[in-house]
Amino acid sequence: MGVMRRYKQTDVGVIPEDWEVKQIGELKPFITSGSRGWAAFYSDRGAPFIRITNLSRGSIYLHLEELRLVNLPKDASEGIRTQLQDQDILISITADIGIIGYVSSEVPKPAYINQHIALVRFDSSKVDPKFVSYSLASEKPQKLLRALTDSGAKAGISLVTVQKIHLALPPTKAEQEAIAEALSDADALIRSLEQLISKKRNIKQGAMQNLFHPKDGWALKNLGDICSVSKERFDPLSSSAEQRCIELEHVSQETGRLLGHLVTTDLRSQKAVFKRGDILFGKLRPYLRKFWHATFGGVCSTEFWVIKADEGIRSEWLYWLVQSDLVVSAANKSTGTKMPRGEWKTVSETEIYVPRTEAEQTSIATILSDMDTEIDALESKLSKCRQLKQGMMHNLLTGKIRLVAPGIAKAKQRASLKKENVVTPRRVEAHNWAFNEAVIISVLADQFGKPDFPLGRKRRTKLSYLFHRKTDQEVQGYLRKAAGPYNPRAKYAGPEKIAQENGYVRDHQSGKFNGFIAAEKIEQAKTYFAKWYDPTITSWLEQFRFKSNDDLECLTTVDMAMQGLLKEDKTADVESVRALIASEPEWLPKLKRSVFSDSGIAAAIAESHALFGP
Repeated sequence: MGVMRRYKQTDVGVIPEDWEVKQIGELKPFITSGSRGWAAFYSDRGAPFIRITNLSRGSIYLHLEELRLVNLPKDASEGIRTQLQDQDILISITADIGIIGYVSSEVPKPAYINQHIALVRFDSSKVDPKFVSYSLASEKPQKLLRALTDSGAKAGISLVTVQKIHLALPPTKAEQEAIAEALSDADALIRSLEQLISKKRNIKQGAMQNLFHPKDGWALKNLGDICSVSKERFDPLSSSAEQRCIELEHVSQETGRLLGHLVTTDLRSQKAVFKRGDILFGKLRPYLRKFWHATFGGVCSTEFWVIKADEGIRSEWLYWLVQSDLVVSAANKSTGTKMPRGEWKTVSETEIYVPRTEAEQTSIATILSDMDTEIDALESKLSKCRQLKQGMMHNLLTGKIRLVAPGIAKAKQRASLKKENVVTPRRVEAHNWAFNEAVIISVLADQFGKPDFPLGRKRRTKLSYLFHRKTDQEVQGYLRKAAGPYNPRAKYAGPEKIAQENGYVRDHQSGKFNGFIAAEKIEQAKTYFAKWYDPTITSWLEQFRFKSNDDLECLTTVDMAMQGLLKEDKTADVESVRALIASEPEWLPKLKRSVFSDSGIAAAIAESHALFGP
């Protein structure tokens, strides 16, 4: 495949013509590494001592939760040479090579590094260190870093090798800073979600202790009195049917989520048989907390206990009970050293309290299950945000998407983005605006409207906004209204009426839901749509199917605010977007809603960058 115009092939891949490639050493930074012998200064109090364990491949920001501290004598020379400053870049140079860290103002000072980490300190008036950190952490530089690994008995890279690392640099420090801040916003959202998930897990753990605390009338029993471990094994000679097989690695640690399974007939080694409703409890290294409440029957590794609830015991309550610290602690009294296994006899003798009725058991299980569902939703959002950030890094750090520069360059950039990076209409016949919108409304109603849940106007307007944002880059005719971007012409200038009169859509009521669904002549509208637009746009829109109206409102409102800031040559960040929303009388009340929190706005900014380019 040839290189696109305005781009060039370099040692670090294809980059824009106006970017340049330089070795770190050419930028004349200060480079050093920590020395040995720090163990003598370890202390319960003192200055942070940064090790590779404080670096992460998931973020350039340091993990400060498990810091080792050092207490240096005042005359220690090592403290002067290796003391960290804000904007320093850290690179792991032994063992797990190439992990990048950025020293932000959040890192307490003074702080120091050990001999396994290189420190690179740039003149920040010439290059943006945060941009360099993100660049070094991205895919292509990481591959080049590994290729530079020095040969020898112990893998590592020297400080001389660090100077040879190549960087792709945008022409201005302002563009470097803009890229770094966009990625930093994404990181801030990821960190806030991680902290929220951790908080929710702690709350759930506390709730478990409270819910399993005995109440009046609860019976004291041994765990073995209310459940048993199945000893049933699958006989491969008795059946040739395929079996769904669960191994330990198929169950997520601590979450109770099934990550997959095998479908196999190769069952020559006996497997434990489980039924729907049984509880799989990983007895190998039980401290890993591998539990699964079976939603289907099959076979599993004998490293699980297959636990069956006795009569009068709800399996959904038992599933949560065996995850309690009391039961897990008993399981952790394991046999073996390298591969410790729990002993059911010990676990079965654990004293527990049993609620009086099955209804009470079900109520407890429901509370904990609802909390788990909330955590699952947050983890799903976290996973998506991480994916969005990876996409942003790829597009921004290779110049595939450029952050818009001031003045004329900004107008050229908008034109370039519109020409090269968006789905463009394929007009083949003349038609007016109203009829065009009628066709779009009809296709949206066909794709997203169902008899049980017709496509309402609020959701339709937001999907229409996103459609035009993708196809036209700059959205025209939408106003800053209370429910988000709103185009009054769609209602009052004819498109909705045209769509109905032509038999493309019809009004439909289903309980409290009212909106459009496809009508008998919808195929005619879809034929027009296929002539005018790239058909992949409908697949692109599918990513919004399960977004709530609130999330869509936040995304479209924030994106529209960002577009307004862009036209005024202003940076679009959480603070500026919040200020613009506050300046609009109809938008101001939004800021009182949780979906428009700082983390919510940051998430919408990151998603807008990923969807449309910064």
